Amino acid sequence: MILEYEKLSFTNLMSVRKVMSYKDIKNEIDNLSKIIKKYNAESLGFIFARPYDITEIDSNKYFDMEILVPVDKKIPDFRDYKFIDNFNLINAFKITHTDSADSLQEVLSDIGEYTSSKNLNPATFVIDASYGSSYMSLSDELEIDIYISM
Repeated sequence: MILEYEKLSFTNLMSVRKVMSYKDIKNEIDNLSKIIKKYNAESLGFIFARPYDITEIDSNKYFDMEILVPVDKKIPDFRDYKFIDNFNLINAFKITHTDSADSLQEVLSDIGEYTSSKNLNPATFVIDASYGSSYMSLSDELEIDIYISM
């Protein structure tokens, strides 16, 4: 089911944007957790990501993506890890995907078909992986909300 005119809004986020493999994504989530703890801050319990591009090299996928973690207070920038005061995504489509992370490619294809059929050009994908800060494998079932800004 696709919901229209949804909003996603946060204050106080830690962010990192890099080109990463699946393994690197887990490492970056772990690094963000360590930085948040270092500054005596608390994660608000979930993570979301903004993928920009996917590249395949020798059968390995690499993602140019930003990982964002909402936190309870301001944290100073630390190397590649940046603090973002506000994040707002308005007038977005929202799709909830409940399955393995591995099956997400099919969902993203469906989203592409939907936006094409409506003559829309999505500006931003935000994938809200609300399964907590623990890392899951690609075959584990999870619930992901996908927001597409129009």
